Parts: sequence; structure tokens; C-alpha cells
Amino acid sequence: MPPFVVRRQMQAAAVLAVAMLGSSAFAQQGAAESPMAIYEGDGLTLKILKYSDDGESFSGQIVSGNAVYPFTAKEVELPNGNSAVKGSFVVNGTSFPFEAKEGEDGSVTFATGAKTYRLREKDIAPPAPPPPPANNNNPNTTDPNANNPLNIGPGPINQPPQPPPVQQDSGNPLNIPAGPGPVTTPDANNPLNTGGPASPPRTDAGAAAELPPTTAVRRAEFRDVNMGNVVAYTMMVPQDWQTQGIIEWSQDETPYPQQKITVTTPEGGRMNIFPMMKFMYTVVNPVPGMPVIPPNGTPVPRDIGQWYVDVAEKQQSANSNREVTNIRLVSNRRDLDSEKVFHDLGRSLGQTNPADTRVHVLDVTYDRNGVPYREEVVLSFSILPPIVNQNLRSDFWMVQINRTIAAPVDKFDKIRPRMFAAFQTHMPTARWFTQSQQLLAELSQQRIRNFAAAAKARAETYSQISQAQMDSFNKRMASMDRQQNQTVNSIYEIDDFRDTDGSLVKLSFHYKHTYSNGQGGYIQTNNSLEKPDSNYTEIFPHQFK
Repeated sequence: MPPFVVRRQMQAAAVLAVAMLGSSAFAQQGAAESPMAIYEGDGLTLKILKYSDDGESFSGQIVSGNAVYPFTAKEVELPNGNSAVKGSFVVNGTSFPFEAKEGEDGSVTFATGAKTYRLREKDIAPPAPPPPPANNNNPNTTDPNANNPLNIGPGPINQPPQPPPVQQDSGNPLNIPAGPGPVTTPDANNPLNTGGPASPPRTDAGAAAELPPTTAVRRAEFRDVNMGNVVAYTMMVPQDWQTQGIIEWSQDETPYPQQKITVTTPEGGRMNIFPMMKFMYTVVNPVPGMPVIPPNGTPVPRDIGQWYVDVAEKQQSANSNREVTNIRLVSNRRDLDSEKVFHDLGRSLGQTNPADTRVHVLDVTYDRNGVPYREEVVLSFSILPPIVNQNLRSDFWMVQINRTIAAPVDKFDKIRPRMFAAFQTHMPTARWFTQSQQLLAELSQQRIRNFAAAAKARAETYSQISQAQMDSFNKRMASMDRQQNQTVNSIYEIDDFRDTDGSLVKLSFHYKHTYSNGQGGYIQTNNSLEKPDSNYTEIFPHQFK
């Protein structure tokens, strides 16, 4: 698919998501509009209510029993040349992905998590607009129903579509593995949990009346203050939301662009994107006779969720105008799918020993100026391979807080879907991204050139060292060597003797006379009258200067 088509789709979907996404808004819309297409099967009904202006994305409702879930979707091209529909539906503020494909028999498989439903199109009267007849029985057809977003791709599908791999989304009410017996999940809010939820499934129809019938959106811009203040990132947000933030390149040894972005809503919603934080922790092994050096830096946390809460508490307690109190970690779960993306990316880049990256989703509560708040935090926690030798161990680790979404507890479920939809539209501009990648490559090459220049300059300095400097260096080294040699000799009760060939040999210092035959033979005695034969010559301890 050409890049300009992809950009047009993303822009259209972004405006649609910000203006409409949210369980309450979709539930209300679905009740007021007539379906443009309906698919049913296996206890599931999918209703298409609205198409985008370009016809490439659409939205509607998924009905399971008495529960109604809003969804958005779009057509995508698969690597094998076929097409599929991918999207997500919303349950109590949480988004779950799905994928739909058309089979050879005209049916549609709807897959989410480990569960696959087989749906068929239902006739609706009057059709609006009337679709042309689909020729699903002709394997050579190249004219799919253009008004049917699930009737996709020219030509036949050679094999039945396969469901996607099992996802770690136990809260997904449509992700119910097939098989006999009741199915239970640890999520009490799952409306399809056969044990029954703590309260009836929410439709948010009543809450939808509080939302305006029309939402005006704008493009928020975030500029790179180090690259001429050009627009680096954009985000589609409602007109009455406040945004602030910049892109700033780090000033450490390996510069890269850092984001500092805050988005707030009139209802008290708040979304943040923070810069990456780098840490090091070094432990020096004890050396006999040397002072003990204490550990230095920040150790790798055992519980990254509690670490986040502790850091937040430390920062807030240091603020004289403290707004946030009673910070508490409610839950901490791993996002295994996102972790797999990190690991696959590292392998694709040829990293033989990549960082151990873990993606965590934290649920945090606190009071902001006396108002109870709830915050969802998504962060990447990376542990790099340590540096270990006989003298020390250094651990390196990083935390990237990808986003936080917070709101008053009683409004969180309504605000969170709209803020998450806005976050999904957060993306770099094409020109800035291209320039930033080129700059990163240039900085890398510059570091190599700087190293080469420093080595060359050092070589030139080396050739300019004067004899006086060399003599001074040799004298310092001789003094250090003499002190060390004397220490060793005193421990072992030996001394250095100058042999007849000029070499040094270590022998006991408890004798008054030492003789050498020049061939590695020695005689030591305290009797001055006992001299060896003429083959032996007396030698004496060497006097170091």
C-alpha cells in the first residue's frame, strides 16, 4: 500500500477516534443509527454503523448477549498480498484487538485472543446503500463488494483463515476458549465470566448524554527545541484540551531525542509522556589493605511498580507546594505481547546480547488536592548486560515511562478511552523523523571520528615527550618498584644479589658471604674462613638508587 494512502488513513482514523472513541459515546451512537451491515454467528453480532470519508475505516457495535461494545476498524494489507480487517473494541474503558478475514465460503472469521467466531452477513432491509451482489462462489472474481468492509481482497483465499495466537488479555469478554465446562477468569469485571460479574455489564448509555453530540478536534504540535524549533510530534486532541511539551535531545555521551509532553482535560484528566531515565549501580570488591569502597548508584529494583510509587512519593515530599498525597500501588502486570515486540526488534537488528526489556502496566491511586485520582502507567523496564571483572560489577538499567493516563476516580472510566485514543494519534512528523534518524547516524560517525582524532593527537604528543620527562617517569617508577621490592624481600627474608653476569638473583639475607660460580650455583656462609675454590666469586646485595 503506498505511503500516502497509509498517512491518509491514519489521519482520518485519528480524527474519528478522538471525536468518537469511548464506550459511552459509541453505545449512544449505535442506538440512534441504522446499521449499514450486520454479521452474526456463534452468539455474536457485529453491526457496522459508520464509514470514514475515504471508505477505508469504519466503526460500529459488537453485541454479545445483552452487552454492547463499541469498535473501530480498518482494512489492512497482509504480507501475502491478501487483506484483512483489524480493529479493537472497548469494554469498560479497556481496548481489546480483533482481526477479521473472509473465507472461501463467504463466511467471516472474527478472532480475538484465543477465541474465534464464524459470522455470516445478514440481510437488512432496506439496504443503505444497496450493495452490488457479491460473487463469492466464483474463485476468479476480482470485484469484491466495495461497500462491505469484511468482503476483502481480490481473488480466492487459498486456505481457511487461522486465528491469531493466544493473547494475554484475560479481561477480554470475547476471548473465551472453546470447550466444555464453565469458563472463569480472574477479572471480576468480565461480563462473560460464567461465574457472574459483581454488577451487571455496563453500557454507559446514560453517561453518553453528558457528552456533546459533536466534538471539534485540533492538531497539537510539539517542537524540537534543539533542531531549530521545528514540529517533531503531533497529536489530535479536542479543542478544549490543553497541551504543552517539547522534544529535547539528551546531552549525555549518546544523545537522542527525549519527549516531555503533558495533556490535560477540563474534567481533570491528565496524560504525560516522560523522558527516559538511565541508572547505574557499581559494587567494588574488597581489596586487602585498601579502604572499603561502598556501593555507588541506584540498584536494580526488585519491584518496578513499587519503585515508581517510591520515586513519585520522594519527588512530591520534596515539593513545598505538594499537590499529591497518599500514593499507592494497586496492581502491576506484565504486557507480554509488547515485550515480545521489543525482543523481536532486538534480534532483527542483529543484537546478540540485547537488553532484558519488560513492559509493565501499573494501576496507581492517590489524592490530588484532596480529590481521589486513579492513574494508569505503561512503562518499559530494561536491564542491560552488566560489566563484571575481578575488581567490580556495574549494572545498567533504564526506565521509559511510555505514557500515564490519570483522572478523578469517578470519571476515569469515561475519560480514559478518549485520552488513550488521543495517545494513539501521537506520532512524529515525516520530515523531522527522517532528519532525526540522519542526525543520529551522523552523531554516531562523529563519535568514531572524535576517537580517531584523539588517538592521533595522543600519538603526536607521544613523539614529543622530552628525555627529561622520560627520566622523571622512570625515576618515579623505579621508586615505586624499589618500595614494592623491599616490602616483598622483607616478607620472605631475601635480598637481591648482583650475579657475575650482571643479572639479579634473590637469595637469603641471613648470611654474611655469598659466592657464585657464574653457572647458577651459589654458596652462602657466615664463616669468613670457609671460602670455596677458585671457580666461585663472591657477590654482594644490589643497592637500588
